[in-house]
Amino acid sequence: MKSLRKLSSLAFLAFLATPSFAQEWQPQAEDVLPSGYGVFGISVLDENTVWASCFDFSDGQPLPDHVPYVMKTTNGGQTWTAHEVTEAMGRWTFDIVGIDENTAWISTIDLGSGAGQGLFKTEDGGETWTEILPGQAGGVWLRFFDELEGVCINRDIMARTTDGGETWDPVSALNIPEFLEDEYTLILSGNNSLCAVGDRIYFGTNMGRIYRSKNRGATWEVLDPGFAATDVIYSVSFIDSLHGIAVAPQTLNSKIARTYDGGETWDVFSTPAFQAFFQNVAYVPGTDSTFVGVSTSGSTFGSFYSKDFGKTWEEIDSEIPYRAIGFANPQIGWVSRGFGGFGQPTMYKWDDDLFVSAREPELEASISISPNPFDTELYIESPEAPLEGLALYSPSGSLIREVVLPGVSAYHWPLSGLPKGLFLLHIKTDKGLRCEKIVRP
Repeated sequence: MKSLRKLSSLAFLAFLATPSFAQEWQPQAEDVLPSGYGVFGISVLDENTVWASCFDFSDGQPLPDHVPYVMKTTNGGQTWTAHEVTEAMGRWTFDIVGIDENTAWISTIDLGSGAGQGLFKTEDGGETWTEILPGQAGGVWLRFFDELEGVCINRDIMARTTDGGETWDPVSALNIPEFLEDEYTLILSGNNSLCAVGDRIYFGTNMGRIYRSKNRGATWEVLDPGFAATDVIYSVSFIDSLHGIAVAPQTLNSKIARTYDGGETWDVFSTPAFQAFFQNVAYVPGTDSTFVGVSTSGSTFGSFYSKDFGKTWEEIDSEIPYRAIGFANPQIGWVSRGFGGFGQPTMYKWDDDLFVSAREPELEASISISPNPFDTELYIESPEAPLEGLALYSPSGSLIREVVLPGVSAYHWPLSGLPKGLFLLHIKTDKGLRCEKIVRP
């Protein structure tokens, strides 16, 4: 097992010559991976620790002697360490889930080379890996909801764990709607192509449909977001279990489907031609409704951001192909370079307050929340912006309670039985979203 350690080069902070003077991404992890290797999936744990899954993009499919890599930083990207995963020789790795700085999981797939598919786990920071689940289910996606429950997915072959990954049980085919003829999942990033939030999971297909589970992958249903049957959904990202967007890139722009009710209904619109083309998108946690989209191929490279739940987009840059993107908070995030190459940065870090925006004064003033701290109930009043939904989350993002409202001006929300601690309250009104921290002492 070899580990490579390299000091990342940091670019000087610069302002773009635009009215918004958006800051640039800072290059990191230069010369850490072998030539041709790139990052396909990332797992951002916090502003210090990030894991990344890597393979050789120059090969059309995994060769028998191909060795996937995993990269990791524990100091915010100042240094990155690359580990060969020789235990998974002959395979690619699409997805990675970091648990802490020592423990992580990867999915592996051979794409027909005969090396096998399955999940691998490390508990020593990436030095050694053990195959925990051999088989097709561990070939593409992996998500954990807490320390015990998780799911792995490869199209319509899935498995679930309730003991932290020690054992995995297949999901019955009877609980998964059949894919249509020639329907499949097409992904450009492991972490951006499937979204797990609260107890729900969403992913799209090459025929404009979305698969959804409301119970951590136990049962599934198919949604029609309003895309054409020829639209390929590359990325799905949700703010919470109700509010999310799906992206289907076109020739010159991107088509977006947006939902306010967890996928029951959608509105579909397109970004302006040549002004906002991207395949992967990520919600910026800690913001009301900010998303960042990135492009690795097509009519333009670069990155874009939206502060209004995906309706309008602004360009950050347009020179670099980006792939996997994720954020720790509104100020700190990472994105991988779209194509591998020795001598080029493998990762880029965002470290700026561009996404930390002031709320609309009208929306801020019109909503009152009391009491805070609270005990067994909250009273939310919004006379100028009718309430359409409430969602309560743990600090880690797990959904605790939610309620859909019919546009009322005030609501008494019973919240008995909650533990003491900090919670995140998402309030949806007809004027937008508002997020607040509340405390039960």
